[in-house]
Order: sequence, then structure tokens, then C-alpha cells
Amino acid sequence: AREIAISSSNYKEAMAKEVFIKFDMASTKLGFITTGFTGVAKQFRVSFEEQNNTLSKILVVVPVKEMDTDTDARNEKMWETSLAMSQHPEIKVDLPGPVPLQEGVSEVEGHVQIRGLFYPIKVKLELKKREGGMTVTGNAELTISGTKIPDPSIFIAKVRDRIDLSFRLDL
Repeated sequence: AREIAISSSNYKEAMAKEVFIKFDMASTKLGFITTGFTGVAKQFRVSFEEQNNTLSKILVVVPVKEMDTDTDARNEKMWETSLAMSQHPEIKVDLPGPVPLQEGVSEVEGHVQIRGLFYPIKVKLELKKREGGMTVTGNAELTISGTKIPDPSIFIAKVRDRIDLSFRLDL
């Protein structure tokens, strides 16, 4: 098994890295002003097995406390209310594979664990050769309602249900 650990000291540093996990969301204020925001994982680790030119047993672990939206009040609500960090300090994504280590696009099915519960997830991957290895980029989509995260909306601001995930990893 192989493990890659990524660490940034703050939001700006994490957003500037070439290797990342990001999540995009939006909210509508007063019923008509829509604003979006991007959150990032300041720290995460990815472990996997590499055998016969395929990846398997891929596990991504993100400490909830290391998820940052660059707004302290929003972070606190996300950590404590939405993701119940004190009871569930990590979000995990398990992709059993196999994923061929060859250039191209594929879709991998697995599970994401949020608030201690497991939900199916489909991850679109694109692998590209680079000098010294491979670059893996991808995306996935979750919903607040589909993962039973308490709706973070408040009276004047409705949070969009869809969460767009994107990532890049160098192998």
C-alpha cells in the first residue's frame, strides 16, 4: 500500500496548490442574489494499492477540521452543525477499484462516509501521464439532502443542495 499526505497551513496556500480537494457550493440570499464559494481541504491523505498497472483499495481521508471555506462563521457551522465534527471527525471516501493506470477517463463507484453514515458516490477520473508519473484529476457530485446533512440554510439565505467536488493528485 502507498499513502500520500497533503498539508497546507491556511486557505490561501491550499487553494494555490496543484494537488487539492475542493468543494463548490452556492447560496441564494433574499430569494434572488446567488453567490458561490469554494472550500478546500487543507489536509488530507490518500492511500491505495498499486498492482498489475491498476489502482485498488483507494481511501481518501479528510479531517473535518481541515475543511476551510475562508469564512470563520461558515466554517464553524459546517464543522459543528452540518458535519458533527465532535462525533465524526473525518470524512472518508472508499473507492475499491480497480482503476487502470492508463491515460483516459473512467468512472469509479464507491462510498463516502459522512457523519458516520455511508452513501454511494460516483467519481469521474481522468489520468494523464506526466514526467515521472501520472496526474489524476476528477470530480464528483453529492447533495446535502442525499447525505442527510442538516440543511445549513437560514431564513435569509438558502444553500443550494448540490455540492460539487473536484480534486487533483500526482502519483
